[in-house]
Amino acid sequence: MTLSVLRYRLRNRPANASPMEPMLSVAILNDLHRHRDAGGHVKTWERFAEAATALDDQLELTLYFQGEQDGETRVAQNVRYVTLRPVLSTERIAFLTRLSEHTDLARLNRRLFRALRVHDVFHTTHAAFTQARTALAFARRHGTALVDSVHTDVPRFARIYGEQVLERMFGTTGLAARALRRIDIPGRRAHALRRRIERHWRACAHVLVSQTRDFEHAASIVGAERVSYLGRGIDRAVFAPERADRRRLARRFGVPPDTVALLFVGRVDPSKSVLTFAHAVRALRERGHPVHALLVGRGNQAREVSDLLGEGVSMTGPLPQSELGWIYASCDLLVFPSRTETFGNVVLEAQACGLPAVVADEGGAPERVRDGVDGIVVRDPDPGAWTEALDALLRDDGRRARLRRGALEGSGRPTWRDVLETDLLPVWRDAVRRSARVRGPSELQSR
Repeated sequence: MTLSVLRYRLRNRPANASPMEPMLSVAILNDLHRHRDAGGHVKTWERFAEAATALDDQLELTLYFQGEQDGETRVAQNVRYVTLRPVLSTERIAFLTRLSEHTDLARLNRRLFRALRVHDVFHTTHAAFTQARTALAFARRHGTALVDSVHTDVPRFARIYGEQVLERMFGTTGLAARALRRIDIPGRRAHALRRRIERHWRACAHVLVSQTRDFEHAASIVGAERVSYLGRGIDRAVFAPERADRRRLARRFGVPPDTVALLFVGRVDPSKSVLTFAHAVRALRERGHPVHALLVGRGNQAREVSDLLGEGVSMTGPLPQSELGWIYASCDLLVFPSRTETFGNVVLEAQACGLPAVVADEGGAPERVRDGVDGIVVRDPDPGAWTEALDALLRDDGRRARLRRGALEGSGRPTWRDVLETDLLPVWRDAVRRSARVRGPSELQSR
């Protein structure tokens, strides 16, 4: 162990730590910007960080994010956030500036490489990008334990956003557009990213996933014994059915009290199929159903949604987690047609508030729903199919009431600390043991 590492450990070691139980220092590599309006990936790790503060005799957790400048924020004695300036941000690339989330495309971040020396485990969460690639390079050189978790379907997002970029640059008709469709640049990029992720998994001691499809994929690459599921927790003080306040919904966001409130939470862009939601709501209103759409989030299709629905929609923009609980509890249905989810945190949050969810049949979201018990799974991406599914629900008050009861019956869900202690800590400790066996005692002592 180097002198700088020893000083760091002694300076940050809690006073009540057991001398017999070594502290585990874990670096979480996020490859995204942390800000107030960040998406579910960032919020997931913020919740795990909060939970980790209660484990100050076992765990040192450092969460690395992208940032405008290098910096550190101490959350607790054993938990800190570190921001690092990206080397090659997607924000600096002209045709990528409209992405909903930005990351770093460089092969290596040298500042991060130097910072990683104090940790026992590297946990990457975006295997294709700079922080993960830097952690992989360090792990290969020094034998540090490496773990990955899948939070985003990166290849699919690359295809979706790639197609958007090409449409903006060349349109959808004409010779250039037809030639580009034949070449299928977005598809080729998605394939290359999938191969990069698979190479990263092969270097990992363990891979954590959230949906069956990813389990099967990862198991085919590294073996089922090195793959397990990563759950999500619920803050029961925030997400609870008793927080319902329909009058507040009317005052804050103009949702008429005599309408059925259909809620969408997420990025307002093609990656979440938000226009499927908007077209279905418009069709329902044209059929005479008293429905009102409430959208929480931001994205490049917000204007299009507003133009489609007019006075039939309220758009809040991004909201903090502390606001979401009462909004879920005050609405009538969560409508979530996204087909790109690896987990679907919003479904879990809605159900904890007694709100039934109508979800697509692809990704992690349908694995959170018991079809016909606490929600509905729509097996066709066409907006017409969503219109028909919602129309049937709106015509059957008893069925909606049964779904709400089903959501409430299943609301005894784990906390973030439960998931941290059950799904993450054992994996990190086992990864260190595997690393120790591979490296040997002499190399361990030299760190």
